Amino acid sequence: MLYQLLFMIRSGEIQTHKELATKLQITPALVLSMVNQLVQSGYLQPLSACSIDNTASYSCETCLSHAGCLLASTRQGWLLTERGEKVISSVAS
Repeated sequence: MLYQLLFMIRSGEIQTHKELATKLQITPALVLSMVNQLVQSGYLQPLSACSIDNTASYSCETCLSHAGCLLASTRQGWLLTERGEKVISSVAS
């Protein structure tokens, strides 16, 4: 299920941990726990600076980090690391 989570984050189609929970048919709390595990394992990294300064003009579609970014309702995001990209590539092939 962790691989599925990485693929979903990488797709950029899902924007919140609640959407991920719905897709994976698990609780949002479990999604956040899985994300934390992936961060600790080096597959994801927290976004240190997201471009959400002005919510009126904010758009994920125009963000350079859109693919591979998961924005939680707390406006905390995560990006796939190089290690995360490698594991997805190895699973996909």
